Amino acid sequence: MDTFLDVIQLALCFLALVAPLIIIPCIWKFIDGSKMIRIVIGILLSAVCSFVLFCICEAIGSRPGMGP
Repeated sequence: MDTFLDVIQLALCFLALVAPLIIIPCIWKFIDGSKMIRIVIGILLSAVCSFVLFCICEAIGSRPGMGP
């Protein structure tokens, strides 16, 4: 089970870094409006998504039994 959680943690850390590269083009394509609105929505949604993924990744990494 610990190995599975370590793999999940690694995947979530990678997704936290890649999330803006996925979200911003999707927002740009599917949201109508001015460029400024699309940029702001894309940045805010990317920041929230990356923060949530990073927090989950850190929660898995700091679970009891890890470290010295």
